[in-house]
Amino acid sequence: MPAIRALIAAAVRDSVAKSEDEAAFLIDDIDQSLTWWQQQPSESLHLKWVESAQIAGVALVKEFWNLSNCFVAPEHQGRGIGRQLVTAILAGCRERSPRSAILVNSSTNAVGFYQRLGFVQTGPGRDLPGGCVPFRYDFGLKRVGTTAILPKHLASCHCGAVVLELDLPEGIVDPRRCSCSICRRKGAIVGSVPLASLRVVKGEEALCLYQFNTMTARHYFCRVCGIYTHHQRRSNPHQYAYNVACLEGVNPFDIPDVRTTDGVNHPSDPS
Repeated sequence: MPAIRALIAAAVRDSVAKSEDEAAFLIDDIDQSLTWWQQQPSESLHLKWVESAQIAGVALVKEFWNLSNCFVAPEHQGRGIGRQLVTAILAGCRERSPRSAILVNSSTNAVGFYQRLGFVQTGPGRDLPGGCVPFRYDFGLKRVGTTAILPKHLASCHCGAVVLELDLPEGIVDPRRCSCSICRRKGAIVGSVPLASLRVVKGEEALCLYQFNTMTARHYFCRVCGIYTHHQRRSNPHQYAYNVACLEGVNPFDIPDVRTTDGVNHPSDPS
């Protein structure tokens, strides 16, 4: 433990803190997490990267969803050790996270690091020592309630006129709601797939297209029963969002902790 604490203190002073007061605050806060891990080792994932019998990097995930810290010794930074630690975290927590996700409050200097690894910022940063920017990495949901999500899963509108086939090898990826003007009226939880991973296998003629504002997003509804099935995203036109409630056997109310993205301040809007 002394070697781990020494590594963290050196990394905080070198890369995170702007003053010795900030460093002392952060090191004390991290030390509390380490104490928690020592008391409850079975409730966490703690990783060490060792080179030449010396600890070069450490990471701690509390309760398999809360990435409490991830540090690389200053002399070993820039060599991909942090990326390897996070990759191991994702592999180790994928089947164990009760939230089907990893959450982290990133320091300001690590924002780009987490973005490159596929983490999504979920809110504004807070003015705390070192910075505190919330990020989330969603695992695909392989099961919702008693329903297993199949690698190829069917989805349909209410009347059955429209049937989709989706490629979901990782399950339901990034389930979320959105606060934009249309999504808050629909209220649907949506997942994401590449365009090639969604096919209309029945009822293409029954689909009704709706567009508005920039006319970029393409929202599809069944013209018979009115159910929203999917849309081509404005924020990422290479993806479809699909209505999770349309998946065969899925009750969306069985999905816990669904996040809501800020669709009012849309990333594609001019600043």
